[in-house]
Amino acid sequence: AFVDNPYLIAALRAIAGIMTALVNVAAMGALTELFPDDNQQGWLIGFYNSITSGMGMILSFGSGILAVSDWHHSFWLFAVSVPMVLGFIFVLPRDQAAMTENEQAQRNDASTEKFSSGFYIVLSDLILFFTCYGAMTYFVSVYVVENQLGNEAFTGTVTSVSLAIGIAASLLFGYFYSKMKRKTVFLGFVLLTVSIVLRYAFPSQAMALVGESIGVVAYTTVYAYAYAEIPSLVPPSKIDTAIGLITFVYAVGNFICTYMVTALQSLMQGASYMSVLPVVAAFSVLPIVFEYFVVRSENKNK
Repeated sequence: AFVDNPYLIAALRAIAGIMTALVNVAAMGALTELFPDDNQQGWLIGFYNSITSGMGMILSFGSGILAVSDWHHSFWLFAVSVPMVLGFIFVLPRDQAAMTENEQAQRNDASTEKFSSGFYIVLSDLILFFTCYGAMTYFVSVYVVENQLGNEAFTGTVTSVSLAIGIAASLLFGYFYSKMKRKTVFLGFVLLTVSIVLRYAFPSQAMALVGESIGVVAYTTVYAYAYAEIPSLVPPSKIDTAIGLITFVYAVGNFICTYMVTALQSLMQGASYMSVLPVVAAFSVLPIVFEYFVVRSENKNK
């Protein structure tokens, strides 16, 4: 709020991004530790995501209002981190229950435990998924302009409507996860592919709204599933590390998605964004295929 130097702003923003990632890891770690029941975790992770999305909408709106008078003023919204930190300090339990001898032995032997191959496959699926999702949702304005569907106001409407639906989907995640368990991630992967295909095949205002909304539902489903399913995929001593890795691959997918689109456009000799969508849709099918063979292999082993 007090800085004009663009390089210093970028550096401070990088620090803020790192701290945000650490908070996310800590929050998810606290949820898995304080609420070990799978179904309860599913509901709580869904609530966590819905609250995060809702606050994002509110803060974005507030940022726009503050920026009208001076763009520096929008950064005052980061003041909300103060009550958040106080909440972590005074609300979360301070003392952990005493470990049993068996739990202590597991903690001491943590260095010898390894992640299963299934967990690494899940990480690969997530990188592909988040990359394809970013290639769709971060290019909403480009999609709208190329197909002459409206202006910035319509783009904002698409984003707002899809976020609202995403909040509702997050609230319902716990219910679907309790019923579907492992199959929940299939639902998310398939919905993303459907979203991309619909937007490409039927470019229109209605499909911009429907396609983006389906994509956001896919994202909230897969994102919540990734954290809810961790306890069944990794040893207990590796849960915190696994949460950090999932947060990392989420960031990687979001980082490379724009470069993937521009690289494809370059390879296709300056093709339009719409021309790239079929390739993105093809990439989005890969997590479905990988997950299918993993589940099939696990069923055979049983």
